[in-house]
Amino acid sequence: MKNIMLVACVAILGILLVGAGQAESIEAAIDNGCYPNPGTLTVPAGQTATNFVLQVISAGVNCYTGAAIDDKGWFIAIGDANGARVYEYSYNVDQYGNGKKEEPYGPLSALSLNQGDYVIYVDGGKGAHVLADYDLV
Repeated sequence: MKNIMLVACVAILGILLVGAGQAESIEAAIDNGCYPNPGTLTVPAGQTATNFVLQVISAGVNCYTGAAIDDKGWFIAIGDANGARVYEYSYNVDQYGNGKKEEPYGPLSALSLNQGDYVIYVDGGKGAHVLADYDLV
């Protein structure tokens, strides 16, 4: 009886794992020389990138004055930085210290990308960084 239960548990676990997406990460940064280090995301044929979750977004400092930057943002575009944007996030702070988040193309959690090549850029000065996770299914 124990062997039958073990086989059943292993079979159920196998079915669950086959249906699960492959977890991936994307990130982009601006280095100490103030040069962007974009990230890339390639969605292979027959797969979709979905279940995006923002893990980290941090602003850096002004490249010329060294002053801290409160505003931050990032985007995903098709192909390269000049391609059509499929996702964009910005967080802007007004003179009173109030922040406002905007996602003009919809929430990250609803993003679903089909086969193709995408680029990820972060905004926010030297030291800015963004990291997001997603699943390939």
